[in-house]
Amino acid sequence: MPLAARTVRDMADSEYGRTEWPELVGVDVDEAVQSLREAAPALNVWPVASGSGVTADCRTDRVRLWFEEATRTVSRVPRIG
Repeated sequence: MPLAARTVRDMADSEYGRTEWPELVGVDVDEAVQSLREAAPALNVWPVASGSGVTADCRTDRVRLWFEEATRTVSRVPRIG
């Protein structure tokens, strides 16, 4: 992992207590959004349909929730970035 990525993860980990939420995979996307917003209100939570294009920037205040449109369930481990 590049040094810059480790630094971003370290900063996010110290601010929010963790950097990823594997327990949300398979959960309804709306429930996952609510859960993350309750756990870390300062985070910007962005639901993103699988296959959608997104910017490549890395932000310590953002979590993207990738989900399958057909089932509306989280399809990837949500991570800060």
